[in-house]
Amino acid sequence: MPRYYFHVRSASGVEIDRLGLEFDTLDEAIADARQAGAELLLDEAVDEQHTPTRSTFEIADASGRVLAKVPIGR
Repeated sequence: MPRYYFHVRSASGVEIDRLGLEFDTLDEAIADARQAGAELLLDEAVDEQHTPTRSTFEIADASGRVLAKVPIGR
């Protein structure tokens, strides 16, 4: 089963996912990233001190090649 890495790119740089998650397909990994992004946006909305950021999940394979980009909470 392929392992996908969910790096987070924001205005302050890139947060590298060193563990990754296994999914049968890239489509499943993208669906998971969309769900996680929606949850992060909800968490930010609850935290009144935090301004939502424009961040993106960059889904990469084991070689580091970015396979898809998923906007977080948009």
